[in-house]
Parts: sequence; structure tokens; C-alpha cells
Amino acid sequence: MKDIAKLKSEDVVRSHMSYSLKIKNKATNWYDAELTSVEKEALRILPLEEGWFKQLIERWKPNRVDALRKMDTTTYTWANVRAGKNPREYAQEMIRHVRAAGRNDLYEQLLKIRGNFEPSLRMTMIDPVTTTKLSDFLE
Repeated sequence: MKDIAKLKSEDVVRSHMSYSLKIKNKATNWYDAELTSVEKEALRILPLEEGWFKQLIERWKPNRVDALRKMDTTTYTWANVRAGKNPREYAQEMIRHVRAAGRNDLYEQLLKIRGNFEPSLRMTMIDPVTTTKLSDFLE
């Protein structure tokens, strides 16, 4: 959403937010049942960072304890390979977990992702360095 706001404008994104929430049932319930009319009005008026983004993060940010657990237990194994799970999808899932766990350093994220690959699969991967970009690592 932040990228779209940069491309279009905050007004465009803000005007489509409540409509977009209708697509997901949980988000609809949150918007309709949990937000007061004052909060909804504030979302229509406030800048995105102070309004929508803050509210969405507060409501939907994963629990840090759960994120830490998932970060440590989510692995990529030969069973994933046989099941056709793309390593890129696994890495993207892990990025969500490590970021939700408060690990914001990219190098640390890449080390954790690589470390959770089964050792025999890890042998074909690059060892990340502090200058490794996410896009390079995912290739």
C-alpha cells in the first residue's frame, strides 16, 4: 500500500481502503464491528501513516511469540521439494516471520532463512554476506 500511495496518491489509496477490506471476511468484521464511527471517519481524513497503516498494523501484526516460534520451526526439506513448494515462496514466508519477530536486519534474515533449509539442500545455495540483496539471494 505504501508503494501504491507513492505511485498514485494518499487520497487514491485512502478512498479505496474500506472497499478493499470487504474482500476479506475477517477484515470486514474488524472494520464493521470493531471500529467506531469516529475511528472510521479518522481513517478517511488522516494521512495514511497515521490512519490506515497504524490501524492495520495494530490489528493485524502477527504476535511476536508466534512469529519467533514459526521462525524457528518453519523449514524447507526434501518433502517440500517433492510436494512442489517453491523455495522462493518458503523464503518469502520466512521473511514475514523474521520481520514479525523483530529481526529487521536483512543479513540476519538471510542467514536464518538459509539455516532453516535442510543441510543437503543448503549446499547448493550461496552464503549470504552483509551486502547480499534479497533479490540476489532468492535467485
